[in-house]
Amino acid sequence: MQSNKMNLNFEDLSLWQLFLIFLKLGCTSFGGPIAHLGYFREEFVGRRQWLSDAHYADMVALCQFLPGPASSQVGLMIGLEAKGKLGACVAWAGFTLPSVVFLMAAALGLSLFNGAALIGVIHALKIVATIVVAHALRGMLPKLCPDLPRIGIMLLSVMAVFAFQGIFTQMGVICVAACLGQFLKNEPVNKSLIKTNTTISNGEYWLCIYLVCLIGFPLLSAFSSFVWLDVISTFFSTGALVFGGGHVVLPLLQSGVVEPGWMSNDTFLAGYGLTQAVPGPLFTLSAFLGVMLDVQNTGQIAGVLGGIICVCALFLPSLLLVFGIMPYWSKCRELPWVYRSLKGVNAAVAGLLLAAFITPVVQQSILSPYDVGWVLLGYYLLSVHKLPAWLIILGAIGLGVWI
Repeated sequence: MQSNKMNLNFEDLSLWQLFLIFLKLGCTSFGGPIAHLGYFREEFVGRRQWLSDAHYADMVALCQFLPGPASSQVGLMIGLEAKGKLGACVAWAGFTLPSVVFLMAAALGLSLFNGAALIGVIHALKIVATIVVAHALRGMLPKLCPDLPRIGIMLLSVMAVFAFQGIFTQMGVICVAACLGQFLKNEPVNKSLIKTNTTISNGEYWLCIYLVCLIGFPLLSAFSSFVWLDVISTFFSTGALVFGGGHVVLPLLQSGVVEPGWMSNDTFLAGYGLTQAVPGPLFTLSAFLGVMLDVQNTGQIAGVLGGIICVCALFLPSLLLVFGIMPYWSKCRELPWVYRSLKGVNAAVAGLLLAAFITPVVQQSILSPYDVGWVLLGYYLLSVHKLPAWLIILGAIGLGVWI
């Protein structure tokens, strides 16, 4: 590992440096959850070499089991390992803040682009996401699927995702892969690559808070006339129970805010459209929705405070689950049968990432032969000339505005 400033070890990292790294990712990670995982790998495995591919795959695999936004949870884990619980919060804030600020500003009436320029920029950024994800898959697939049995699990996972459309397909694929992992060749069990100072008792503490909030918020809102309890309960329950992250959360949020009359369906769809144009997690749609809520049906929007409340309520379950589960994962992963299952799960994760790369990443990005050329050029610059992803993003934004 190099010893220059760019490649400081986690131990030498300050909270401010950690925040700036994730802030940069929050400003440049376009393309949705699968692309975010690609950006994270490029930053922490490829560029800074703080994590190995196996270490990173460990984190991604764990997040496939948890409800909530997978990319944000991976960011939380990296921050937790780097600087403990405060580091996790700092990493989350850096990654989430840019899109939250933009969407709040947009909800308050700001307009930064005209329609034609915005369409071109969005398309160019989708092409960049394709490049980054392709580069990440090239690095991850050989390590997650190093033999024929695991390649077979990966291919079966891809076929299952395309054959069975539904929000529970991902969990089903992972469970089947965990069972198939028991038949893989025995290897020496490695210790968990995920490190945390959180004790088992602390894990139980955070999981207890998670369950109390999950049960308590709906009960309090049912027996209280304070409408903001209804809002918090809606957003927390959505973040706590949705599997698949990203786009899966949209119908739940839509019914949660439109059916009570807190906003119109047109307003919701406008927020969704704006969220596609900004980097960072799709869950930051909650910032736009929170600002635009009319919880008293008086015609007055909630404003910035409403946005902050909704963002915190939607993301809080992810934070509690990561703090609560990681200690158990570190212990359980070292059991031989869990380790074999994890090998199967990692192969399935590779399949899920490959399937997501095909649809929707490639499907929504490659619309003409020219797009293929741009992807090949960007991939060449990223993989051969080692250009940083943010520089390719800036070039894509300029190209999108120009075209």
